[in-house]
Amino acid sequence: MTTVLVLKVVPGASIDHIAGWLDNKLKIRVRAAPEKGKANNAVIQILAKTLDLPKSSLSIISGTTSAVKSIRILGLSEDEVKARLDLVQHKFLIFGNSGSGKSTLAKQLASTKKLAHQEFFKRFAGKKNRYVNNERTRYV
Repeated sequence: MTTVLVLKVVPGASIDHIAGWLDNKLKIRVRAAPEKGKANNAVIQILAKTLDLPKSSLSIISGTTSAVKSIRILGLSEDEVKARLDLVQHKFLIFGNSGSGKSTLAKQLASTKKLAHQEFFKRFAGKKNRYVNNERTRYV
């Protein structure tokens, strides 16, 4: 299986991250400067980590000196690539008082890259209480 993914790369960002979809392109921000292939290497590294693939499975087929690049991905179908990338786009708002473990929960969530939205609440929230707008809410 081979998939081609079109990217919009923004070098010189404050952090490396996948910013989301921009029309039919995936926008990726990298800290590396666009010189001597540093930004291209950073893009390959971010995608390999996100898609859980070896870096050798990814290659730039066009746009090596451009902000718009085409990446060939070996081993995943287009649906599998989009599913893995969509997991990255989930955002969670964690409420709690001081000392309630918000930071620990956020770190655990960030380190679990293949975590689906519903699994998050089953695995981490369990039957803990959350207070939202002074109302007690229970996630089960």
